[in-house]
Order: sequence, then C-alpha cells, then structure tokens
Amino acid sequence: MSLEVETRWDVNPRKETLRLLRLLFICGHLSKETLKNAGAGCEHRAVDELLWAGIIAEDSGCYKLSRAGVVFMREFVVTLSPHGTTSIAVDIPHAFIVMPFGEPWSDCVLTDLIKPACSAAGFSCERADQAARVGDLAQGVWNGIMTAGLVIVEVSVPNVNVFYELGLARAIGRDTLLLRQKDPPMLVPADIRGMLYCEYDLQHLETGKNELARQLREWAKKQRAFEVRSVANEHHAGPLSGI
Repeated sequence: MSLEVETRWDVNPRKETLRLLRLLFICGHLSKETLKNAGAGCEHRAVDELLWAGIIAEDSGCYKLSRAGVVFMREFVVTLSPHGTTSIAVDIPHAFIVMPFGEPWSDCVLTDLIKPACSAAGFSCERADQAARVGDLAQGVWNGIMTAGLVIVEVSVPNVNVFYELGLARAIGRDTLLLRQKDPPMLVPADIRGMLYCEYDLQHLETGKNELARQLREWAKKQRAFEVRSVANEHHAGPLSGI
C-alpha cells in the first residue's frame, strides 16, 4: 500500500514582492499587467510601501526601480527572512555562539572558554538554547545570527546543525570565527578551510580563552565595533539599545 503525501506550496505575499523587485532589477521597467501575470505582487500593500519609500516608481502604467532601488539591489543580497522581520545588527561587540550541545565537553568549553573570553574582550554573547526567545529553536538561531556582530562556531566534531547554522551566517555575510580543538585534529571541510579560526586544547582552556579574547579584540578594533555600539545606543531606541 502506497501512502500519498500532498505537497503544498503556499503563496507568500512577501515572496511576490521580492519577485517584483528582482524582475524590475533585471528588466528595467515592466507594465503592471506583465508583473501581475508573473505573480509579482502588484496588488499587495507592500507595493504601496515601496512606492512611498521611493524604492520603486510608477511611470505611464509601468513600474521601475528608482535610482536608489537599483543601487540597493546591486550592492546587497536582498532575500526573505525565513522567520519574518528581524532587526539586523552589523559589527557590534555581541557574539552568537554556534556549537554542539550534547558533547561531553560542550558545557565546559562554553562556560570556561567562550563566555570568559567574550567578557574579557568586552563582548556580550549568547547561545540559542540559552537565549530568551519567542518561537522554536530554529527561529532563535536565526534571530541570534541576525542580531550578532560576530558568530563564533565550534567545529571540532562534524555536527549537521552546526554546519547548517554556519552556512546561514555566511550566506548573510556575517563575520565568523571558527573554534576547533587541537587534539584530535578534525579534517575540516574544504569549503571552510580558509576561514579564520582559533585552536584550543581541552586540557588548557585558560590558554584558549586568552587566544580567543585576543582575536575578538582584534576583530572589534578592525570593525570599530565599540564605536558602532556607542552610536547605536545613543541614537537608536530599538533592539540595539543596551548591547
């Protein structure tokens, strides 16, 4: 007996709006009818908001990207958040920690190496399972990556969830720092061998803590992270305040 499973692809108005932006970027200008036939979201409220914001313009029954819209689409990766709108932080001294939860060494590496290193470098930090959140763990991971200046990723064991979260961070351009144990050495996948990493010894976590803190300070200095935080706290009343 075969079990038939119905696959449903829901219509997402936000995705239709993104489709509209991409088509206008590729084609220059298109009529409302052409965009409607392509399911490009012409009848959604989001289009009125794009017009109001000056991202698109209406001209003789056609839509086109404004000059600002063209620059934005050309210079940045514009895509959908899988969990709705989330504030995006850039280059602040706040680290999101990605690591396996169930290894015998997980808790001690977190409490004796990563957290003290972050504190010594002037960083705040959080791990998805320990952060206050609304929604499931996946949403907590996404929000954590989006609102961190830097993502610290422990890759000493081949953990599927860890590499998935590392991929999310890299896909949105988030700076990442890999942690790995010196012994036994893990064969790091080719795609990430050239990334910045910090090695440590489980028997000498204090040494690893000092090295991680040094690298965090170096990153913060190059990215002017503390200056960014100062400006954000002074002028922004939203989620960045108090970081």
